[in-house]
Amino acid sequence: MAQNKSNKIEYWKIGTNFLNYYNVILYWLKNQFFLDMIENKSNYKILIEDEISLNNNEKEVKKIKAYFMGNENIKLYEKNFQNISCNGEIKNVYSESTLNQFINFLEFFDVYEKFNNSCLNINENFINNVITEVLKDNSNAKKILSDYISRILISKIEKKINSIEHFDSDIQEDDYELTKRDDLIINSITIDIAKNKFKTGSSYYDTNFNYSGIVKKSVAIQNYNNENIKKSNYFFSLIEEIENNIADQDFNNLMNIVKEYIKVLSLNNNWYLECVPILEFKTKNNSLEIVKIFENELNMLERLDEVQNNNSKNLEIGNSFLTNIYTLLIKRTNANNKLFLPLFQRDYVWNESIVSNFLSSLFDDIQNDKKSYLNNIIFVNKSCLTSNGITETYCNIIDGQQRIFTTWLILLCLYKIYAHRNNKKMEVLSKYFDDSLTIKSIFIKDTSNNQNSSENIESYTNFYNILDFSDGYNDENNNIWHLLLSIVRNIVKFDKEQHVISPDRDWIIEITKQILFNTYVTQTYLNNFVENKVFRNLNQNVKVLNALDLLKNEIFDLCHLDESIKFANLDNKTSKIKEIINLYMEYIKPFYNDKNLIKNKDLENFALVLFEREKNNNEKIILDKSDSNIFVFSKLQYCIKKWFTKTKSIEETLNIFNDNISKYLLFSLPITDYKIDKFNFKFNGLLCQIYGVTLGGSLTITYPIIWNLLDKYNIWNIASNNSNISRSDLNKINEVSKWLYELEKFIIVWKICYFKGDSLTNKFFEISKEIINSDKGNNNYSINNFRNDLLNIKSLNNAQQINEDFGKELNKILLSQVENNNFDSLTNKMKTLFLIRINFYLNNKFSLIINSDDWKDSKTYNDREISYEHVLATTQKNNLKALDSEYNYLKNTKFLGNGALLKKSQNSKTNNNEIWVKIEYYNNAIFLSNSIFDGQKTKNEKNKEIYKLNPLYTEKIKELIKERKDIENNNTEESILKGIEKSIYDRFVENIKKRTNQMIDILCEMYKYDVNSKSQDEKNTNK
Repeated sequence: MAQNKSNKIEYWKIGTNFLNYYNVILYWLKNQFFLDMIENKSNYKILIEDEISLNNNEKEVKKIKAYFMGNENIKLYEKNFQNISCNGEIKNVYSESTLNQFINFLEFFDVYEKFNNSCLNINENFINNVITEVLKDNSNAKKILSDYISRILISKIEKKINSIEHFDSDIQEDDYELTKRDDLIINSITIDIAKNKFKTGSSYYDTNFNYSGIVKKSVAIQNYNNENIKKSNYFFSLIEEIENNIADQDFNNLMNIVKEYIKVLSLNNNWYLECVPILEFKTKNNSLEIVKIFENELNMLERLDEVQNNNSKNLEIGNSFLTNIYTLLIKRTNANNKLFLPLFQRDYVWNESIVSNFLSSLFDDIQNDKKSYLNNIIFVNKSCLTSNGITETYCNIIDGQQRIFTTWLILLCLYKIYAHRNNKKMEVLSKYFDDSLTIKSIFIKDTSNNQNSSENIESYTNFYNILDFSDGYNDENNNIWHLLLSIVRNIVKFDKEQHVISPDRDWIIEITKQILFNTYVTQTYLNNFVENKVFRNLNQNVKVLNALDLLKNEIFDLCHLDESIKFANLDNKTSKIKEIINLYMEYIKPFYNDKNLIKNKDLENFALVLFEREKNNNEKIILDKSDSNIFVFSKLQYCIKKWFTKTKSIEETLNIFNDNISKYLLFSLPITDYKIDKFNFKFNGLLCQIYGVTLGGSLTITYPIIWNLLDKYNIWNIASNNSNISRSDLNKINEVSKWLYELEKFIIVWKICYFKGDSLTNKFFEISKEIINSDKGNNNYSINNFRNDLLNIKSLNNAQQINEDFGKELNKILLSQVENNNFDSLTNKMKTLFLIRINFYLNNKFSLIINSDDWKDSKTYNDREISYEHVLATTQKNNLKALDSEYNYLKNTKFLGNGALLKKSQNSKTNNNEIWVKIEYYNNAIFLSNSIFDGQKTKNEKNKEIYKLNPLYTEKIKELIKERKDIENNNTEESILKGIEKSIYDRFVENIKKRTNQMIDILCEMYKYDVNSKSQDEKNTNK
């Protein structure tokens, strides 16, 4: 694998055509031995072993033997080598690189996955979506495989787009993250497609997608497109094969997502193309004029230093005083007491996110004409005797290395930007950045052996290489290079923004002046301290501030900008600020658990959703997830600042903040006994729908759509009113319910049938914005448009096929997989959700939509403790072991029909008792309208009442239980008692399976797509 050093877009240099790998898999699918292995669920693993072989010179060489566990005769891959082993046996083995490339292909396309270094397991997705279909129709193997590979590729490119745009809040839905190898393969395939499919004259070329323009923006594609590589098309041949085998619309979907990726890729790299020439501008050139810029500042500083030196005292503890960056770093050049890095110090670890925040604070001070402060820097004074017998003093940096080195990096970027623009060099910095010699002499060396200790630390070595343009200075592995690019980007962006406001000022000079002369640190010098112990105590006894701690600081800062506080007298000001901070602390309590620990996942999801709701559509804000605290804080900070700018009141800003927290909490825990003071949301039916849409609150990608729907119909106002709801408000609830039904239907069908690890986040945000725009009158976005947009996410346009797929998957998950020993095919959480929604459906006249003409909130029941509880206990008591084998008994407990909606504490009280004992307890514990337990009747075509869902205890089972009790009371023979217990058990198991089939039918009804609904093209005519 190789990288393109001209920017951060990487590709995979490979010597093998991807089509070869495709053909190998096709060979497997046509090999009956292979299909039999999969169908019999045995020995389909690929085993990998080191093999010592002899080459032509009879020297031992290492090769890799790889084969199917169940049949070594099935060819694993075409490129094999017949080598003679040490004992003379001929074996088919592979070179390590050849095999690794093939494994990379298998893993990328979800065919096989690594179990460990010596074993690959087949991917369940591949079995379910390819093998199963090929077993039905082997003649269609090419189309089946091509469809599958196309879907996987689309899914991974979508995921890559999400990662570039740095917003992927759908943590719960993602089963995997993209790897570095995935990135390389995606880029390589994209490049091959771009140069073959999107150029002028191709069928996919259009005026809205100018291939040559994209190439100019994307250096990777431009550089990759050289003659040698251009001829290979190692990746495109696979795409051509796919195009020949799949439907035109499906291939168009693939091309469209590739187009989208290239556009995002190009936009994302515009800044890169601008910043690279700046950093690569060589200043070690005598023809560049050296200019003196900061004479006034330097003269003032000399006078200040003179006063400070006269007042300094040499105490035992050392001394502390305030100094600016110029004195701290630049004047060290001529000082005897230089800065050194002790060997126990760690490497430089600040990332782009931290440095960006560092710069943001600096820029904010410049805009507000304030000085900057970088906290305390701690040194330990040291001395040593040189070989010449001279005592040399120096200072070891104990605390502040990260800030000092970051400042050097920023100064280098400012120096380069100024030189690149003006063809001139700032005198104050010129001798430090033309090469590494001067800066090495200042910073940093180990005097114990007169060697530069920083040369043993990767970050400093990388920095020196950049200054000297040494080999690999812009290598992908040089993190300092990429950090410098980020710094240049931030500075250039700020410079452009400020130039619009004040075009006459040189903002690069202003930033440099701010850092050198208006940025201060407190220097603390310690004498006679054990330096490594000081370092350990500083770093060991510290707890990092979380995002809400940082936001509290922001709130405090905004208090001083609120005019109602700003101009108050001191006592009132202090009192008001304290009141505001207390209010903030009260509002954020939901994000802490009972142990006062922050609930990071909830807070992160809240910040992501809130940020996407509040940011302007035309804003392109780079989000960095490398530090989770800063990532979350920066999103919340953006929203708080936006609201404060609008309201000018910190109290009103916090009220808006609290409103949003309260609304978010309804989505994250949509249950009927969860009360929020801010919104007296009593409408349980709507909460139950939100419960279904969000899969019990966990599917955060749905929050923006739900939120905008409730905004659209002013449901928040209804919810905060008294319990008497007007007819017009009920009509609004009915309308929202229709939209929520379409969303829930799509979510359930997608999750059961079509989820392949893909992310829906960006698509859902696009749809949520359509709803907002419609509410503002910008478009006519109907519920039919909404339904079609949801289905188009997965290219679903055949209602009958969707319904059939859903029915098949439900039967497989709820029946056949349980029968085949896969007891955990559906989680208890999903079983609970299914039962709650079935209960709602049965109690609501067989509808999931709230009817404004006939609604009672008692029809729903989903409080925080309710869950799917097994009636036939999963633990088989000893006296039941004669009724059935342990395996069959356990299997029967796992069917959905064995479930009741109960509080876990209620079912626990039954102590895993027999079903004939439990019934008496259940009679007292079951809530009203529990159709899951009591069953629900309907009328058939002959108008005769029949059970749509059987009760758990049918009348026949109740009769048998009564009969058993009579037998027990009459002390009848044990054999008769056991016989009646066997009858009860058999009847109950029969009913469990019957109920499971009924539930499958009900779920299919609940989430059925109307085959007569308007076509997908309606969207184009209605908008």
